[in-house]
Amino acid sequence: MTTQSTGDTSLAAAFLNAAVPPCGCQACQAAAAAFDSGIVTGAAPAILPASTVQALLATGTPRWGGGGVGSGATVTYSFLEQAPSYASPSDTTGFAPLSAMQRDAVRQAFAAWTAVATIVFVETSESANSGQGGSIRIGTNRQSSSAAYAYYPTGSLYDTGGDIYLANTTATNTSPTPGTYGYLTILHEIGHAIGLKHPGNYNATGGGGEPPYLSSTEDNYRYTLMSYNRHPSLGLNGLATGPALYDIAAAQYLYGANTGTRIGDDRYVFASTTTPFSQAIWDAGGTDSIDAGGQVSAVIIDLTPGAFSSIGPNGSGGRAVENVSIAYGAIVENAIGGAGDDILIGNAAGNVLAGGGGNDTLTGDGGNDSLVGGEGTDIAVFSGSRADYSITADSGEAVITHLTGGSDGTDRLTGVEYAQFADQRVGLLPPVVTALNRTLTLGAAVGAGALVSASDPLGGAITRYELVDRTADHGHLTLNGVEQPVGDVLSVSAAGLAGVAFVGSALGTDRLELRAFNGTLWSPWIGLDVTTLPANRPPVVEADKRLVLEEGDPATPLGLLAPSDPDGDPLTITVTGLPGSGILRLADGRAVTATTPLTAESLAGLTYTPATGLSGGAGGFSYRADDGAGHAAQQTVALTVESLASRLAGFNPFVYLASYPDLTAAFGLNAEAARAHYIQYGRFEGRAAASFNAMAYLASNSDVAAAVGIDATETAKHYLSYGRTEGRGWSGFDPLAYTASYADLAAAFGTDTVRVTQHYITTGRAEGRTISPGALTAITAQGEGVLAAVAAPPLTTPDALRRDGAMGSGLLAGFA
Repeated sequence: MTTQSTGDTSLAAAFLNAAVPPCGCQACQAAAAAFDSGIVTGAAPAILPASTVQALLATGTPRWGGGGVGSGATVTYSFLEQAPSYASPSDTTGFAPLSAMQRDAVRQAFAAWTAVATIVFVETSESANSGQGGSIRIGTNRQSSSAAYAYYPTGSLYDTGGDIYLANTTATNTSPTPGTYGYLTILHEIGHAIGLKHPGNYNATGGGGEPPYLSSTEDNYRYTLMSYNRHPSLGLNGLATGPALYDIAAAQYLYGANTGTRIGDDRYVFASTTTPFSQAIWDAGGTDSIDAGGQVSAVIIDLTPGAFSSIGPNGSGGRAVENVSIAYGAIVENAIGGAGDDILIGNAAGNVLAGGGGNDTLTGDGGNDSLVGGEGTDIAVFSGSRADYSITADSGEAVITHLTGGSDGTDRLTGVEYAQFADQRVGLLPPVVTALNRTLTLGAAVGAGALVSASDPLGGAITRYELVDRTADHGHLTLNGVEQPVGDVLSVSAAGLAGVAFVGSALGTDRLELRAFNGTLWSPWIGLDVTTLPANRPPVVEADKRLVLEEGDPATPLGLLAPSDPDGDPLTITVTGLPGSGILRLADGRAVTATTPLTAESLAGLTYTPATGLSGGAGGFSYRADDGAGHAAQQTVALTVESLASRLAGFNPFVYLASYPDLTAAFGLNAEAARAHYIQYGRFEGRAAASFNAMAYLASNSDVAAAVGIDATETAKHYLSYGRTEGRGWSGFDPLAYTASYADLAAAFGTDTVRVTQHYITTGRAEGRTISPGALTAITAQGEGVLAAVAAPPLTTPDALRRDGAMGSGLLAGFA
């Protein structure tokens, strides 16, 4: 990679406002006229050089080498240790050899000229060639009004021709590092030594220079180092480190271009935002780039051979103007801009122009170019009218082709917002399209406007749409009510989109694709799914239910299941009824009011707490589930609060004790303690008041029945005092199986297990009735429904039934 070297400008800055000594070379000194007769005139060029080159060629076109103009040359050089024997008196005045630093600078300057032209400089010693040294010999001397001078090439290899003398009395020559005025002086004198003259009507002694001349706008360092005039933008800041634009052209005219210089893929990086620089680029091959990506201020990069670019600072607080050029015949393919509003211009090759940040202007010029806008609002410029180009979109790029073989070629644009043609500006961003998946019911239709929205990112109008249904045998597109064939692209204007609809004519999912056009570019195709479902069904909720609580109960869950929608529609839950007393709360403790927002999921967490001292009906809670498609369902939970007194009216403390061994162990047969436990703890712990089945105990134990009769209290006491320790239980009698064994019992009692057990204790056992094994099997297999079939035969023991009936409600005393 090749990077720009700006050099050390400290000396140049020091002399910026000082009078810099002019060149005192032979062409600049009247005294040099004595050497004119010795200048060798080269062969006349076959092609007359451009006027810019003519302005730099000395009379007679002196050059090195034996071939004609444009042929290469190899020239030796050496560093004088003492004044040569053929030197003039002015050459020998105050003579001194060059310092080591000066010699290094000379070597670098020779290399800079070799890089652009086919003239090779070979260093040799002063003792070479029988003490004649090199063809070009360099030393220093004392000069009164110049910084240096040099002699043009002459007919002899070993005379004063080509020799260079630096003034050892000029401070700028002391440390001539690249980028300083001293280094520029060496480059200038080598230019004379290979045959170049001043481009203006001046010389060091105040006399005129030989014509032809450059124009006043070209006669400066921007174009040629052979000038006496500073760069109009840089002054003495950022002095060149090699030949300038016209110097390269003139040297290549004399010696031919060096086609071996920088033939790889080179990158010319101009990163400094504080140090000024200038450079003329000669590049002989490869795919190359000028990289100004590190610049903050705007840059201009022009890749046209012979054109100037403006990159970086000028050393005086402003931006440099035309400080980088590309030599004629050199091709640099790519340009990279910085953060500013840059101007990038291509050439006839296929260029890549990358604007980077800022609002950039990109001109591809000839060839097939790639224009990358980057951030900001960027413009691509084309030479012809809009009608001369086609614009298409391809994978996120705009492709602009100059029709009928136009010079602009085919350019691919990425991140470029506008194309500027000779007659109009056109937006280049495709429409932004949003597609919405939809569901509809069988036979319903949805307008295309509900399926797609499109906009132009640059504020333009959407002018056209295209739609296609990719799925057969489901729904279909229609245009003004007319069914469109599946797979055909339906193209309509923006206004015509209102006439397009999708009809769900069959169940299933259709894949639609669509795109939009803004008058310049189509958006990419974008897909969406439209699903046709059966006609909408209402939400599903539980059946209404009743919840019975006791006075003083804590918060009790309503036990609601979340409603659902068979069509998958989202549900809205609305409170439609609240209890007349007590409080309804969500799982997070918030009280529910008529405006509390509920969800299907939050219903499961609802609890109800009865009001203190309330008994009887408390109203209820109800809600409505709405599917948003015209269907709703409602559920109600009726709430009843029983008083403690009514609950305790049938409470038997001995049955309660017999139901729980831990209570028996704690309280024995203490009825009051049992009652108090149930009131304070048992009912809240979920204990049943009578899980002990006294009737079944009597039915299972005939001796107990004979002893206590049908008395729940005495039965429970017997169990507590004796039966439990004796291992007695109440699981040996199955009242339903007993009923199923006799048709008269099935007809009389049905599934009333209490009364049929009572019958067995008081009558059936004495009658010798037993449970039929077949009845037990039938009950196990078929459940209680078998009793209906058993009851069909006529009753066989009506007297027994009458006796049971005659007992009346008194038979059940104590079992309530």
